[in-house]
Amino acid sequence: MLPFQKISYLLTIGFVLLLPVSVSNIANAQQGHETTAEKINDLMAELTEEGFSGAVLVADDGNILLSQGYGFANREDEIPNTPDTVFHIGSVSKQFTGAAIVRLEMDGLLSTEDSIDQYFENVPTDKAAITIHQLLTHTSGLKGFGMIGNFGQLSRDEVVKAVLASKLVSPPGDRMLYSNGGYTLLAAIIEIASGQTYQQYLENKLFQPAEMTNSGFKDEAWGDTTVAQGYVDDAAVTRDFHGWGLLGAGGIYSTVNDLYKWYQALQGELVLSTSAKEKFLGPHVAENEGDFFYAYGWSIGNSPLGPKVVWHNGGDGIFNADFKWFPDEGTVIIVLSNRAFSDGWEFPAEYASIQIELTLFSPPQANYLDYWAGVGGANNSATNARISLTMGTRISSPFGPTCGIASP
Repeated sequence: MLPFQKISYLLTIGFVLLLPVSVSNIANAQQGHETTAEKINDLMAELTEEGFSGAVLVADDGNILLSQGYGFANREDEIPNTPDTVFHIGSVSKQFTGAAIVRLEMDGLLSTEDSIDQYFENVPTDKAAITIHQLLTHTSGLKGFGMIGNFGQLSRDEVVKAVLASKLVSPPGDRMLYSNGGYTLLAAIIEIASGQTYQQYLENKLFQPAEMTNSGFKDEAWGDTTVAQGYVDDAAVTRDFHGWGLLGAGGIYSTVNDLYKWYQALQGELVLSTSAKEKFLGPHVAENEGDFFYAYGWSIGNSPLGPKVVWHNGGDGIFNADFKWFPDEGTVIIVLSNRAFSDGWEFPAEYASIQIELTLFSPPQANYLDYWAGVGGANNSATNARISLTMGTRISSPFGPTCGIASP
């Protein structure tokens, strides 16, 4: 998988084979004497025994049901993960790039209909008419890109030149093709339009107003905040994600608590006006997966379990992030992970998030297609993930032989 490549939501969760789920307030949903929070914590404790390492936050109607770390931020020093542990969030970073662009438009400093030749010199003819909107919605025709070149060493101008010199995969506006390079161009446009660095602009206009005190870029001073060490299996792996080869597309570090503060900021007008939020959250362009649409750094559609979901994930082969919220229910699920697996399974946050979603929105009886086979087929990974999901059964886990799904 390319670094910062978004994974299909439908491949992640599978398809519901029965009718959509009718969801009530999950804070009141208890089975026996166990609260929803206890059920989620029990689930995560079992996943942790199987190998999960990270942090989880689940909220409903403005109330945090659970905010908890699992496993270790540093296994060698036995430092546990907490809700304030900092993780690389990969492509979840894209929503902050999208919000920054919309904020600049809100302040009259650019338009999403501007063509990129208004910001860059010597743009090749075939790319001159690409608009900011097309970069935001992955419809520019630019290829996907992973990390561009020696990403820690390249300057902004060198990265822009490399992206603009690449061959278009399709004509601008023709179709959606996920492009990290397009979001790196957006980071450069943010700098040009604002007169600040990309990092400074996000800090001043997004992170500070939202009181996200543990979010930013790893080359900043984190004080006493714990930054999670990344692991593949049991081996510590260090990869510093900063530099112009990936700014805009990834590179941001955050916590589950800070990402929830970001969600809360988006419920009012703390960072974006109502009209700006409407543009930010689209939906703008149909994705290649049924009823899902891409907004500006978010994917929006109906979960196969029923509710409307606003969602994005991210992964770099070590860290993994999954951030989703259900606007009609007021429910938020945020999972960050600092451990991947050498058998090719890079998405433990998605695995945990989907089981939490099943716990929250489970019908009495429901069967699901083998989404693990779908993810494995799409990404040549998850060779041990091989079961159709049936509520109340045991299913295969990428962390170990089995893990539980909460019974309805």
